[in-house]
Amino acid sequence: MKIKKWNFRIFEGFQGGFLFLLGFLVGTVLPNLLWKMQWKQETVHVFYLLGAFAGEDVSGKEYFFQVLAQRGGWLFICMLCGFSVFGVPVSVLTMLGEGIKTGAILSMSILQFGFVGGAAGLALLFPHEIVYLIVFFYFMRQVYNLSLNCWKGRGLFPQGISGYCLGFLRWGILYMGGILLEIYVNPWFVKETVKFLDFF
Repeated sequence: MKIKKWNFRIFEGFQGGFLFLLGFLVGTVLPNLLWKMQWKQETVHVFYLLGAFAGEDVSGKEYFFQVLAQRGGWLFICMLCGFSVFGVPVSVLTMLGEGIKTGAILSMSILQFGFVGGAAGLALLFPHEIVYLIVFFYFMRQVYNLSLNCWKGRGLFPQGISGYCLGFLRWGILYMGGILLEIYVNPWFVKETVKFLDFF
């Protein structure tokens, strides 16, 4: 009698999608468990406290440099971590963090305002978060794979480093597009969504 061997190759390598979904599940469940704390606020913008921004001003140069430093700085740190053993945990935590943030924002918005609030939560993530996720899904895989060579003691090869740097530049340009969308499009989109839904 032959015993069927399960093929676990689907779990090999960097599982960005699985990590994001796991983080999304955690981000969705935790607010429901902690809702007894009665986290109440007056405006939809407070959902940024869950990971986006703490400031109230969403215009001007200060806002531009705040977003650029926060978003761009983290991508640059991830890129540097790829040259060391830190790239593996950083890439994993980045995907988990993106999932937790997305799930928490949607969950908190629904708990606060009902299913209509879920639309406001989506507005907070649109359209820039789509770009960020695309970049993270692909670039974090590169960070993970390059860093994995350090874990296995293989060292870093010039060919791998050049391809890695080119990948960073390519995805960095797209990521910059997401930053511009977050700065100039998202505030307007949130404002129009809240006005359309007529929350208050």
